[in-house]
Amino acid sequence: GEKFFMKMFLRLFMAAAAIALLSIAFSACGKEYTRDKGDQWKENYDISSPNLENAGKDAEHSNSDGWYLTLEENFDGDTLPETFAPSPHKLRKTEYWCDEMISVRDGNAVIKAAHETNHQCPVCNVAEGDFTSGIETMKTVDGKTTPLFEQAFGYFEARVKLPQSGGMWSAFWLQSRSTGNIGFEGQDGTEIDIYESSFFRTDKTKMGHALHYDGYDPKYHRCQDTIRDTGIDLYDGYHTFALKWTPEEYAFYIDGKVTWASDFGGVSKVPAYLRFTNEVRPNQTGPYGSEIRRF
Repeated sequence: GEKFFMKMFLRLFMAAAAIALLSIAFSACGKEYTRDKGDQWKENYDISSPNLENAGKDAEHSNSDGWYLTLEENFDGDTLPETFAPSPHKLRKTEYWCDEMISVRDGNAVIKAAHETNHQCPVCNVAEGDFTSGIETMKTVDGKTTPLFEQAFGYFEARVKLPQSGGMWSAFWLQSRSTGNIGFEGQDGTEIDIYESSFFRTDKTKMGHALHYDGYDPKYHRCQDTIRDTGIDLYDGYHTFALKWTPEEYAFYIDGKVTWASDFGGVSKVPAYLRFTNEVRPNQTGPYGSEIRRF
């Protein structure tokens, strides 16, 4: 079947000033759903881009604004680095997630999606269907999870080439192991969607950001999202998607320009792990209102 790709590399930074706070701090929407359509956030939050110039490799070598590098991955070589693992094999909605759909080459992690009629994978044990996958800084073996990298607060940035198909729903997001907890709003764990891509056929200049907390049971689940029009074709070549997460707010950036900011849920204070996923959403209308057709 026809194949589509999501490619990326990333850099993460921490602000030295946020470190002390860590010791103190320790999808269809359900009960509450808010779509932020205005620009009031531009006045309510610190939407400045962080000064990352001369950011060192550790806290002792942070730059003049206290930023230092915590993880940089250029996906050199031909296998996933130790900080990443494939998302678990499973049937998710209508597609199968399979390790064989992931490769590393030419300085990119590549997540492939394809409709196959002779799929060769002993774990999936399925020959025909839609196959894709994801990578994350969490390792799952026999249902047991082990974090490979987690971080609360900082600046998270990935350079991504989005899949050029209306049937794809790719995303760069952060997930806390406690996101499913009920209570304490989002402060004890929030799903932070740095970007969600579903606009290839309809609005190539638009991108979605979202925040979710209190699990995913419609009785408790709360979320806020927004759709931003960047004015540029985000499906043409590589683009950079980023998040500045401080104890006070989340600020989102595309190609260095701020696109949204929020403190929905009171801002999570617990570490989160990284996820890059490439879901298949054929023949359905997504939460952003875009009609998604089979690729």
